[in-house]
Amino acid sequence: MHEKNTNKRSANSLANGISFQYAAAILIFITEMKNIKFVGIEDTDDIRIVLKDNTNVFAQAKSSLEPDRLYNESHLSTDIKDSLNTLYDNKDNATKLISIFNFHNPFGQQPKFNETRRSIKKFEGLTTELKRKIGKYCHNDEKMLKMLEFWFLRFEDGYNPFKDVEEIVNEYIKRIDASYIYANELVTEWHMILANNARDKKKLIDFKYIIGSIFSHILKNSIRFDDVISIIDPMDIDISYISKMSQFFNEKIRNLVTFDEYAKVLSSYTVFRRENPILSRDANLLYNEFANYYCKTIDGNVVKMFSDEIDAILLATTYQKALVISYAMKSDVIHRIKEVFNYED
Repeated sequence: MHEKNTNKRSANSLANGISFQYAAAILIFITEMKNIKFVGIEDTDDIRIVLKDNTNVFAQAKSSLEPDRLYNESHLSTDIKDSLNTLYDNKDNATKLISIFNFHNPFGQQPKFNETRRSIKKFEGLTTELKRKIGKYCHNDEKMLKMLEFWFLRFEDGYNPFKDVEEIVNEYIKRIDASYIYANELVTEWHMILANNARDKKKLIDFKYIIGSIFSHILKNSIRFDDVISIIDPMDIDISYISKMSQFFNEKIRNLVTFDEYAKVLSSYTVFRRENPILSRDANLLYNEFANYYCKTIDGNVVKMFSDEIDAILLATTYQKALVISYAMKSDVIHRIKEVFNYED
């Protein structure tokens, strides 16, 4: 019986550790997002962030099912020691090294980490005694110690341990679109993206997928196909196919994963609006005319979607116009995403 309980606890601890790793990655890329190019799980470290200047942020994520367990200064957490050893091995091409955990007091009574849902303490801010002990596990490498940070993320709610990271994500989403609260959907999606990446250790996630997922959720939660299609010239619409187009439209919005498509439309829409100030007096007319302008060339893949229908070209054109209009209607949101995330196409 004791062996079964031990095995169950070991399995629970492993599952907790894996989930915490994903939550930690989300916290780090949300915090460091302004400079990110790629994200990786289980690459050269638990978490690897490649910045736009091709340097790295490496992180080691460690969690416990007993986060309030007390350690003391003479016996640092074994997990912290292990994380420092691994970070040391990857210090040469790094701009920041992070040991991230859910322990309340990994170094003893002080400093406490759990007074907020997250906290960050740099090496230089620790006590002299702690610096000495931690320095020993970092081979007293001054370059490493200058880059070293200790991050805490609360991760302990039995029902939803991701609750705190979801609230942190919401703080950013509110800056983009205060009308919709869907951080739990985003965190779930990012969790899946990271889990898939962990299975393919040699491949990094292009950060445009993370940015794209934010905009697709905003579109999905704020734009109805009926509202978009009502803007298009009725002569372009075959009512009998509205239901089918709506199905394709909603699936497309739900499954859009990169920011590329939005960025292309935004660039053209910005120029079109600037060059047609008279049209700007009527938003719906502006959207419709822009769609007519933008959709002169039809994507062959869109035509294939309707290849079994009598007039595949007309249906594909109408469908593509609906997508383009939906992006144009949210162009201000694209701008806010780019500002909040400091994202460049």
